[in-house]
Amino acid sequence: RVDSPSRSYTHLFGIDFPYPYNFCPRDENMKYMRWVADEFGLRDTISFETEVTSMIWDEMDQVWVVKVETPSEVTSATSMVSSVKNGSPYCARMSDP
Repeated sequence: RVDSPSRSYTHLFGIDFPYPYNFCPRDENMKYMRWVADEFGLRDTISFETEVTSMIWDEMDQVWVVKVETPSEVTSATSMVSSVKNGSPYCARMSDP
């Protein structure tokens, strides 16, 4: 279960998502995240297990220029969601320019 009400992790567009409990177990919270990914067609734009080595905002092009180690590449995206896994920074690319 999470440390605060599951509803507090919900965006406005998911306000009517049916949470069965105030403090949901992991699997229930994952249902919401999967719903968001499916509802907004994000699955094909998310990169997991991707270690970011550099992320710089390009003001002129209005994109993030992102260097990743796994696999080694340079890419760009209009928005990023970062997280930490086992103490290492990771980012999920949410949309391409």
